[in-house]
Amino acid sequence: MLMQTTKPRQRPLIQNPEAVRRRRLAAGLGQVALGEKVGITHAHVSKIENGKSSAGAGVLFRLAGALNCTVEDLLA
Repeated sequence: MLMQTTKPRQRPLIQNPEAVRRRRLAAGLGQVALGEKVGITHAHVSKIENGKSSAGAGVLFRLAGALNCTVEDLLA
């Protein structure tokens, strides 16, 4: 019997993580507040802003909504 291996799902890496931080600060939000709006922990927000973590499509869309920008703005 052959075992099929699947590649782990690749999450898009935010190319300019500093943009997330700038937009968060411009919106007057702390990491905790942004995390609560998006449904992720403040630690995950921190990792995204430092380029140490990626975000799935759902998180990207919620981040964009919370930061009043487009997903493309976060990925570019």
